[in-house]
Amino acid sequence: MRKLAAILFTTVMSGSAALHAQQPGAPARLQQLQVVALQRFETEFRKVQTTTAALPAEQARVQWRQFEQLIASDTLLPGDVRLDMMRRVQGELARLPSAAVANPVAPALSNGPTTPRIEAEFRRVQAASAALPIDQATYQWRQLQLAIDRDTLLSSDVRRSMTQRVQEQIVQLSQPMGTPAANPQPDDRAVSRDAARREAARVKEEASQIRAWLGRIAGLHQAGQLLEAERQSLEMSRLYPDNAAAQTMNRRAQMNVRLSEARDLVAEQEKRANAVFIDVQEASLPVVGDVEFPKDWKEKSERRTASTLTAKEQAIMKSLESPINIDYRNKPFVQLIQELSDGMKLPIILDKQALSELEVDSSTMATLKLTGVSTRTALRKLLSDYGLVYVIKNESILVTSQQKAKEMLVTRVYYLGDLVRLSGPFSGAPRFGPVVDELQTQDNARVLLEIIQTSIDPNSWRANGGLGTLTYHAPTASLIVRQSAEVHALMGSKFAK
Repeated sequence: MRKLAAILFTTVMSGSAALHAQQPGAPARLQQLQVVALQRFETEFRKVQTTTAALPAEQARVQWRQFEQLIASDTLLPGDVRLDMMRRVQGELARLPSAAVANPVAPALSNGPTTPRIEAEFRRVQAASAALPIDQATYQWRQLQLAIDRDTLLSSDVRRSMTQRVQEQIVQLSQPMGTPAANPQPDDRAVSRDAARREAARVKEEASQIRAWLGRIAGLHQAGQLLEAERQSLEMSRLYPDNAAAQTMNRRAQMNVRLSEARDLVAEQEKRANAVFIDVQEASLPVVGDVEFPKDWKEKSERRTASTLTAKEQAIMKSLESPINIDYRNKPFVQLIQELSDGMKLPIILDKQALSELEVDSSTMATLKLTGVSTRTALRKLLSDYGLVYVIKNESILVTSQQKAKEMLVTRVYYLGDLVRLSGPFSGAPRFGPVVDELQTQDNARVLLEIIQTSIDPNSWRANGGLGTLTYHAPTASLIVRQSAEVHALMGSKFAK
């Protein structure tokens, strides 16, 4: 049967070639080439027919599709001969068993995500082929036909419908210009062309926008702004989820950020490792003399002793240090405060609410006799007899109650590592082992706290009946002091000496 069909097919081809050869004005050379082309395709047809007889249906279908592409791309075959040859190939494809029948699950999935995907691909090829030459457009449709044949999830009806639509597109491309189609539908073709033009315009506009995005992101990469580049590439991938260039740039931007973070981490690890090695090497050096101070000793000391007082506050501190002789007997309390203010040439402000709570007013009488003492001592003695204290606030002396003075205390932290850690596990090589050295550091801190509480305004500390507190924080080698601004200033001046 196949041999008889081949003979009939060859007869039809030869007759068609003869008709083309008899066309008036056809060059003899072209007629010869067409005859050679017919013979070559007939030989190739029989070869494919013989080869596919022993192949599985899927592989045989691929062989016939490839042969069909050769027919569509050959420019020597006349249009009617090409159509006859294609119909013959379609007959061979129709005799092959369908892949969807062999897969019983396929009919249930024919309305799944595969059918919309094939339909979308059909529209894409239709839009793209409108602007392509005939041979390239035909190649695009052949590739879509191969995809339809290989999709095992399509049902027989869907596969047959899609194949028919693809073949109609190929037949339209293969017809000579001006030749009407078998079933002309001018309205449908016009709508299809308009849709193709709109789709082509949309694709062109999208490509232009993506090129602009890619240019901006590339500029950010060159400027080293990797995080901003990653943010914009993520936004671009969200706007164009189906564009391969947008998705690729997003992955590239994310990879660049991760690589930059990895490089920074490696650099920081190397930096810290080198610092540790240098510290270990320096710790192995023997101490020169009894005590070896660190190189930044002076800088740390200057930071700790730097004054934070204004010019007026410094004048108040100086006036409180000046000596004074006082001999007041049975004078009003308010008058004594005013005379001290005049002697210091500085204002002393009375907290009337605090004085009222302690029942101190203009009728309260006071007696005070002191010789060769500082103004600070005299003022504190006068106020303590009535449960009052003074604080330096807003560049003036404020007389108030002890309870309110507590609310005005200031907390500051002083680094003492350069004073208490002269050697040991945190500074230089241990001399007697980590435990002994740390115990020595704690003892140094204890002695320093005792010196501060006995030499810097002793009566202002809680241990001596005052309000101020101080605590040593071992992990940071720091002194935490809660005191008045006046005592903080005194501490700075004492440390400076």
